[in-house]
Amino acid sequence: MYAKIESQRLRFIRLTQKKLRVEDYIHLRDAINSDGNINELGKPTILPSSFTGGPRYMHQRTQDAMTYVRNFGRPDLFIAFT
Repeated sequence: MYAKIESQRLRFIRLTQKKLRVEDYIHLRDAINSDGNINELGKPTILPSSFTGGPRYMHQRTQDAMTYVRNFGRPDLFIAFT
């Protein structure tokens, strides 16, 4: 069931790339155009930062953690649950 939900989320993201303003990613487009063979490239799909586990999601969470440290100071105790 998890795989089915995840594939539906990815399909939705793939089909709504215009709403995510993918054409505004100028630097990504320039990198694709200048590096590598265009014939070997597929259609680029940009994952939004709301997609859990994606690189933009992780970067946003890291930036949020750094903001907490800047505002409240270094933590005295760090507890991780797995």
